[in-house]
Order: sequence, then structure tokens, then C-alpha cells
Amino acid sequence: MHPTRYSIRSLFRCFLLPSYLLLVYLVLCYRHLPKAITPSDSTPTSPFSFTAYIPLSSRARQTLNILLEPFTSIPAPQLKELVLFCPEDLFSEFRLDLEQLITQESHFHPDLQLNYVLRPLASIRNPQLEVLRQASEASTDWVLILDEHGIDDIKESTLRALQDDTYTDFASPGLQAHNLTSPFIFLNETVPWISTRYWRDPYVLKPPLLLPTSRVPAYIPLQDTIVFLLPDIEILRSANKMICGLIAQNYILRVLVYDPRTLLFATSSQTLKISLNSCPDKLAVHQTTKTQESGAQLVLFSWLNQSPSSPRILFSVQEDQPLFEGFLSTHETINTTRIYIPRDQYSYTDWIGSLSVSELQNWHIPKLTFSVITQNRPHSLRRLLHSLSSSLFFGDTNLNVRINVDFPADNDTKSLVQAFSWPHGPLQVYQRIAHGGLLPAIVESWYPHTNDTYGLLLEDDIELSPLFYAWIKMSLLKYRYGTNKSPNLFGVSLYQQKHLELPLEGRRPFNARAFFSSPGTNVPFHIPQNTPYLSSIPCSWGAVYFPEHWREFHDYLARRLASSTGNPHQDIVPNVRSNKWSQSWKKFFIELVYLRGYVMLYPNYAEFASLSTNHLEAGLHVRGEIYPEKRRLFMVPLMQLPDSPSKAESPLTGLLDLPEDRLPDPSDLPVLNLTGSLITLESLVETGQERVRDLDNVL
Repeated sequence: MHPTRYSIRSLFRCFLLPSYLLLVYLVLCYRHLPKAITPSDSTPTSPFSFTAYIPLSSRARQTLNILLEPFTSIPAPQLKELVLFCPEDLFSEFRLDLEQLITQESHFHPDLQLNYVLRPLASIRNPQLEVLRQASEASTDWVLILDEHGIDDIKESTLRALQDDTYTDFASPGLQAHNLTSPFIFLNETVPWISTRYWRDPYVLKPPLLLPTSRVPAYIPLQDTIVFLLPDIEILRSANKMICGLIAQNYILRVLVYDPRTLLFATSSQTLKISLNSCPDKLAVHQTTKTQESGAQLVLFSWLNQSPSSPRILFSVQEDQPLFEGFLSTHETINTTRIYIPRDQYSYTDWIGSLSVSELQNWHIPKLTFSVITQNRPHSLRRLLHSLSSSLFFGDTNLNVRINVDFPADNDTKSLVQAFSWPHGPLQVYQRIAHGGLLPAIVESWYPHTNDTYGLLLEDDIELSPLFYAWIKMSLLKYRYGTNKSPNLFGVSLYQQKHLELPLEGRRPFNARAFFSSPGTNVPFHIPQNTPYLSSIPCSWGAVYFPEHWREFHDYLARRLASSTGNPHQDIVPNVRSNKWSQSWKKFFIELVYLRGYVMLYPNYAEFASLSTNHLEAGLHVRGEIYPEKRRLFMVPLMQLPDSPSKAESPLTGLLDLPEDRLPDPSDLPVLNLTGSLITLESLVETGQERVRDLDNVL
């Protein structure tokens, strides 16, 4: 070790605690002195004391004596307690190590009066949050929160600052942030960027932290409350994947199990402890009882009023929605997002547990239109409509179906359309009186009304997975209503690519999982094999398009096809096969995507499992007889519902076969260009802008 640094660190270890004492004592005295002091109003200052907190990793066992040496070697009466957190499964080992260390140190420092406390830290997503919670209950005036490295990671410049005049100015109003370089942060009321309004992630505050105990609760983010009102325990068990996923995000979950026959009269409840296979701890569940007390408040209202905060989300069963809407319309939960899911669909809600409260609050905002394009393939249309009707919609009733029938349509197709019923929202039928062809049939099949309306374009030879809507809903809530949005994302594909169709040399096979795991992939970072990805290729075999981009496409297409603005057959995108698709709407959408740097989200599940597939049947866009070999090139397996769950365990839908069991943030998604090469979103945008400049006289 460098001699100078060793000297500094040694001195720092020797005088860490006395220096803290002197510093805080002066600060407290300075801040509590009145402007003018007279003998009559001077009062003694209360003694300063603090508790130190250190979370330990499994690696800390080998260096525990070094880590604790600054606290065990120097007597410091002001340090009343040293609280250590260790992994729950290593609690016994750490306890033995600590006992041996205390026994050893007592021989060298018999006057050391320090209380050691060892506490197990369960495997939770935010361990620092748990440390802050326990620190808020300290009996001392101040708390010192360190990380698993103790003081060893404090930079040399900071150590020097602790020995010169800068150290005595830590609490002065004129202190600049650069004087306290990471990881040492001294928090006080003069530091504006620690406002609790903006601190939603406990990792934003990096230890070491020295805080007044009374102020610690201000730095603990409020936990959002989610409420479940369920008619029986079995539904609770069937939803355990979702429930445990929400618990893992540190939300407060409150569950009331009720009897629909007595809910209008029940005035009391009992508390049960329920074990769910996907949760590490038992869940406290309140269950209504038949007890009735004259004049007592209904248990539903009294139970809701006991929530630590107004619930942000309320889940119940769709079958009892009329009952609860009447009740809740007069309660303060009127502003709570209420989600009613059919009782037999709770088994397939694991994906909901991956969403945040802020995303779930937008559950009812997106409005979907399923736009079906058909002409004279009644067999194909019947299969599509059957798969659409057989899918799960998790209680949503604002789903619009629009069936677009091109001319000339045969009688079987017309009869099938007339007989179709749709219980999940409005149904409209549009029939052309003149043949429009595939381009206008697609482009004019849907147009957004607001920026919360989305179109799923479905040609009639497409078939849907029963989980297609769950994939759409999860993706929209994450990427359109989450905290990280990308204006370049123009849609969500249901279909998983098996081939790249745009390279000039011809169509070539493509497997995203194999591509991302290939050692030859030249990227400076690791790409999870099972991650979804972004691609510039617009999907026409089952995909949701976003409103802003679809409107822009309409405007772009109108300009491209107008004779006064140039040649509609001019190649806009260099070196792609779509330039030859003169009658395809995709040719022009690819142009827009290229010029703007837009991308679409694609699924990437094992064995090409998809939320839609194409049967490649003869029609306007597929000419002649289709051989089975060619059809197999494009058909992909549909993601099916898992086997019927047992009473004790809900199934995995497969939708969370994702990195860390959730959709990644947009910035973490790999990006592919039109020919399947890895690229950055910034490069896509820059390439498009350069092309726009080249075409300035054309577009």
C-alpha cells in the first residue's frame, strides 16, 4: 500500500468516531444557538449519541475483524450500538464469528462499552430499504449507515478532507456537492437534491449516510398499498404468482376474503396466515365472519379504513363488480384503480405481478381496436375469429372489433361476419362496394382517435394465442405508460421472426435466441438470450401499431402517392428487397421507419413460441398453391395456456420467461436494423436523418 495513503487511512481509523462526535456536536450547538445569547437563556446541550448500521454480505465473514476494527479499537461513548445485518441463511455462522471477535477484542479493549446487535436480513429486492426502516427505530439521536465495505471505499480525497478545514464545514449552508465526493454523503437540510418527493428508489441514497434519527423516516419511500377483495381462498391461491410478484416489489398487500352472501351484513373478520408457494413468508389474510353487531360499521368499510394509506390498486372478481361498485362509490377508494378479473382467469395472471403500481394505475387507459381484414376466405376467417373469442381478456370490456370486408366477398364470409358476436366491447362491420386491394384494405382498416387508442391489424389467415392480449397489455403498460418511454417505439409484434426477409441476397433464417448467445456477436455488453428485442421491421402477421406513428404513416403515404411530390416508385431505403413490393403497404411503412429511426418490439420466447402465427394461405398477398414445406417456414407455435393448475399452485404462463422475470427497460433492449444487424437506436436515427437530407427535394 502507498505509504501516504496508509498513513491517512490509519489516522482516519483512529479518529473517525471522535471526529464525528466533534463535528456533530459543533453542528448541533451552532444550529441551536439563538442570535443573541444571554446568561438567562443559555441551556446545556443534550449528549450526542448515534447507532451505526452495516449490512454484511456472505463475503464479509473472511474480513469481519478488519471491517469492524475502527469501531472496536477506539472507545467512543457516543456510539451506543453497532447493528449488523447478515444474510438470513448465514445468521448462525455470523453470530459465532461475532461472538469470537467480541471475546477477542474485550481482552485488548476492556473499557469498550459498545452494544453489538446481529439481525438477519431476508432476501428482499431492496435490502437498504429494510436497513433504513430499522434505523428509523433507533433509540439514539443520530444514525450512521454504512455499506458492506465500511469506511474502506471512501476516496482518498475525502479522507484528506476529513482531516482539514473542509471537515469542519460539512454542515455549513455554503457546502457544494463536489466537496463530498461519492461514496461519502453527508445529508442535512441544506442539500436540496434529497427531496423525498423525488426519491422513490432507496438506492438513490448511497451510504455512508449520517442522519438524525428523527429524519430517517423522511428518506424511506412510502410503500404503495394494493388491495385484494376475493370471494374465497382458492382464488387467492390461484393468483399466488401475481401476488408474490407484487410483494417482491415491496408493495403492501392487504387481502380480504369475503362471503358474497353475507358481505352486506358482516361487521367483523378474523385473521389467517396463508402460505403461498411463490412467497417466502406467510400472507396475512382477513376473512369476514358471520358475526353481526347492531350499529357496527360494515367490515368492508372498517377494513379499508385500516389501510396505512389509500390503496392505489384494488383487485376483485368480475362477477362481483356490480356489488363492489355500489359500495365503493361512496368510499374514499373512489380514486383507486379498480381491476375486476374473471375468477377463472386469476390462474393466468403471473405477468401482472411484474408490473409496477404506476403502470397498473393505467390499466383502463389504453383502448384496443382489433381490425380484421377479410374478403373471401371463410375458413381462415372462422379460425381467426374463434381464436380471438377464445382468448383471455382479464375483465377488459372496452375492446373494439372492426371487421373490414373487401369486395367481392362470398356469401359464406358474409354469413360468418353477420353471425359473429363480441361480448367484450363494440363490434363494427365495414363492407366495401368496390375492390380496394391489400394496400388500402390495411391502411384504411383503422385510424386512431386519441393517443391512447391502438390498432391490432389482423389479416384473416392469422391465428392468435389465447395469451395474445396479456402480451399486448403487459407491453403497453410497460413501454407506453411506464416511467421509461421511447418515442421511437412504433408498435408491438405478436409474431416471432423465423426469417429475415429484407436482405438483397434473399430471405435467410433468423433465431433471436441463437443470435444473442452466439460468441461471434460483436457487442461490448452481455445480451440475455431470452430478452425481447427492438427491430426496424414492421410486422404484418399480427401486430399492434401506436397512434402517433400510424397517423404519421397516413400523412407520409399520402405524400408518397401524390403525383405532384415525386415518383412513388423511387427507392427510399437503399439495398432492401421491399423496394420491389410496389403494391404493399409495408414497403412504405419500411420507408418511414428507416427515415425516422423507428423500431417495433418483438417477443423472443423459446422454440419460436409466439402470440400469433400466419397460415400462409392463398389470397391477395399470397399467390398460387402453397406447399407444406413453404408454410412451415413461416408458421410458429402459438403460446398455449398451461395445464389446469392444482389448488395449491398457479401455473406459469410463460410470458415471464424474460430477464429477471419482467420486461426490460427500453434502454436495455437490443436493437436490430432492417437486415438483422445489431445497432444502436442513436445510429438508426442518425442514418435516417442523413437519408432525409439526401431526399430533401423528393419528400
